[in-house]
Amino acid sequence: MHVNDAVLHVGYTYGISIELAFKAADGLVAWQEFIRALEMAMNELSSPLTICQECLTQRENRTGVDKIRDEVELALLKVTTYCLQNT
Repeated sequence: MHVNDAVLHVGYTYGISIELAFKAADGLVAWQEFIRALEMAMNELSSPLTICQECLTQRENRTGVDKIRDEVELALLKVTTYCLQNT
């Protein structure tokens, strides 16, 4: 059943004006689009998180003079923390 058919059915069955029923359907569509946008935003956080975690793992495997703690590592940790808190 399409949204328009459902709106007409609800309007007819429950005596709701067609205009009011279509406004409600538009609100439902808006919520569905909002939820879809949130899901896409969450998915977009997974890529930076994966990359940062891989970089941190590579840095942990360094030895000797190559094993340093610098601004880059702190930035990687910051991005990782942000992504984990917002997913």
